[in-house]
Amino acid sequence: MTLAELRHEYRPYDTMPAFDRGFADYGKGYYGNPFDGCRDPGAGVKAQAWDRGAECAMRWEHHLLGLEIPRAG
Repeated sequence: MTLAELRHEYRPYDTMPAFDRGFADYGKGYYGNPFDGCRDPGAGVKAQAWDRGAECAMRWEHHLLGLEIPRAG
């Protein structure tokens, strides 16, 4: 599996900046979604994209460590 293949499982969220932020935040150890509770237009979709990005990062980390990869929900 490649990272591109894994990211593709999260279409269309993987095309959003919030997805990339969630992926990066997970790698930095930041697990709180900055979009949770926001009332700005589109914040709900951004929150979903961030969550999926963080999940993708977790799955990629597990893959690199040779652990079982949980399937996307």
